[in-house]
Amino acid sequence: VLVVTAACVLAVWVGDSRAVLGVQRQGQLQALSLTRDHNADDEAERRRVIEAGGQMGAASTKTANHVYVSGAEGSLKVTRSLGDSPFHKGNAVSCSPELHLEILGDSASFVIVASDGVWDYVDNETAVRVVGDAISTRSDETRNPAMRACDALLAHVQAEVERAESAAAAQANAESNGGGGGGGGGGGAG
Repeated sequence: VLVVTAACVLAVWVGDSRAVLGVQRQGQLQALSLTRDHNADDEAERRRVIEAGGQMGAASTKTANHVYVSGAEGSLKVTRSLGDSPFHKGNAVSCSPELHLEILGDSASFVIVASDGVWDYVDNETAVRVVGDAISTRSDETRNPAMRACDALLAHVQAEVERAESAAAAQANAESNGGGGGGGGGGGAG
């Protein structure tokens, strides 16, 4: 949740949605994070989960940063949530929100609020650059700046998703075409 006034912005959140403020500093548009992701990449969150009786996935696996709670089915990538009630056992996954108040000055330009579906593919600085460029571009005056910004950021994320999928497909193809075979050699029967 964001409460925005002319003087400040208050961010209240749980989970992996993120809010980032675009600010002008020394003539450059820069990202100022208003939130932090509630996941196991954050050492304080990881420690809190474990101390509350939760467990983390096995190291070096796809689920290494997933939260497991006894009696809850499956796992979560977040360490705080409003739903997912079985994971709240012992407060391993907390429903307590975090708050951040940022006083706004003349340098504040815009706020981006998005879920992990965006942030898994774009960092804060890139998102601010893409949105800033879209807002300042006046090529499509029929659309308001917010719509241009949303479209530009989603197009950037979609391109990143396609790039990641293409790379994964190429790697899978390479592995299926002899990726584990050890180097050349005919292998023919004599």
